[in-house]
Amino acid sequence: MSKLHLVKNTPEKNASFARIFTLDELCVNPDNPRKSRNPLFDDLKASIRARGLNSVPSVTRDPRLPEGKFTFSDGGNTRYTIMRELWDETGDSRFFRMVCIEKPWPGRFQCLAGHLAENETHGQLTFIDKAISVSEARLMLEEERGKKISLRDLASELTNSGLPVHFSTVSRMKDVVTNIYPWMPVLLKSGFGGRELRNLLKLRHGAETAWEKYEFEKNIYTKAEFANVFGECCRKFDNPELWSIEMFTDELIGDLTEAFPCDELDYDGWLLELRGADKAKVESAENITLPAYSGSTATSSAVANDDTAELNQTFNELASDDSSISECNARIISPGSDQSNGNETAKGSSSISNKKDEKPVPHDLDDLSQSDISSIWRINALQDDIEHLQSIAWRLCWDIASAHGCGSSLKSANENTSQLGYELSVSVKDAHIVALFLASLTDDTACQNSANFTSELLIGSSESATPAFDDEQTLAVFRLIRILRRLRELQRSSAASTVPVNEG
Repeated sequence: MSKLHLVKNTPEKNASFARIFTLDELCVNPDNPRKSRNPLFDDLKASIRARGLNSVPSVTRDPRLPEGKFTFSDGGNTRYTIMRELWDETGDSRFFRMVCIEKPWPGRFQCLAGHLAENETHGQLTFIDKAISVSEARLMLEEERGKKISLRDLASELTNSGLPVHFSTVSRMKDVVTNIYPWMPVLLKSGFGGRELRNLLKLRHGAETAWEKYEFEKNIYTKAEFANVFGECCRKFDNPELWSIEMFTDELIGDLTEAFPCDELDYDGWLLELRGADKAKVESAENITLPAYSGSTATSSAVANDDTAELNQTFNELASDDSSISECNARIISPGSDQSNGNETAKGSSSISNKKDEKPVPHDLDDLSQSDISSIWRINALQDDIEHLQSIAWRLCWDIASAHGCGSSLKSANENTSQLGYELSVSVKDAHIVALFLASLTDDTACQNSANFTSELLIGSSESATPAFDDEQTLAVFRLIRILRRLRELQRSSAASTVPVNEG
């Protein structure tokens, strides 16, 4: 084993040490969540070849490994693989050694959560890689605790371990791993995710609901099982070149009609069920898809990264099951609320009340109903503090910017409690208009007069130009505004509470 290169001067048992390790002393983490090649692998390799390894990964002693072997605790697997390739190719000794920070063994769950958090920062994991790893993390946690772990508890544990995630996202991951992945492994491994995957899940839920409803109400007997019918239809489209939501919907309805003998569910009947029983007429199958980001500059890789390019955090926040909601805004959007009540509650617009009789917030944004609008204003009571809101603001702005190919123009900013969670990371003249707009919301005066945000981004022109933000992105912007407003309110309250009292 290499001798100490730098030792932290502390007698604590759990101290971390910076050491020089040879490649033979290291190995990829057995629970590495990345199942496919890092899309930035070649760029990283070229950089390390030219400049050497500048980062210092953390390693730990996994008891499952042979004596003297260390593995990476929270990121570093790709860098190690690159160093191994460069050493094999060149024989240059500078690629044979790595400076790493040795940490005590935290357990398999903490290691996996650390790798997920590190990869999520760069947005480089496909949705299915994340979903499978989260499922594995649940099993690890259950093994450690010796009991079953609910999705809500799993989400909480992941958040506490540095991977903020809402239980609704974890639930969606479980749904994909259980009901989609066994039938479409090739498509999912290709990077399929985001809007298209949510469309598919929504379609499955609607079809299964209709199947069970008619099976019960009409007492219909069939040897076919819905899961197999849907799965076999998925199998037909398990190829990135073949996928089309319109073609899939058409094929699925044909399969359902054949497998489920019901006079009321012919092709049009199934289509009506999938679109919603409240629709007055049957329209084309393409209209059942969810509204989602359609920024012309969004890259395919951004779309592939599940909800990071598709309002991931927005859905997480809007889908919160917390019953708290701003009383003022709940009254403002209610057509039946009287003006006096609205005025009385306006003074406490950010106060959080707990109403157990409120309607649950829908998980989709298909129709802009009152509950959708109120959900934009809702803040989970457990996240109603400066630190959490800064994190939410950063994720929201990154989601919006990434859909327009300018996510790298912004960076996290939460070093102190006076910041709003993010800021511009490039010069104003080099920034995309979307990045300028988002930065302008943080009091960056240099950005506020740089473009006609209202016309170009939100409204569009009277001639032909459509706004850059579609309907769903506009909702995300309002959600971001809500978060920033609440952040400023908490910051003002915090500043007021620290002002010294003049005791004369």
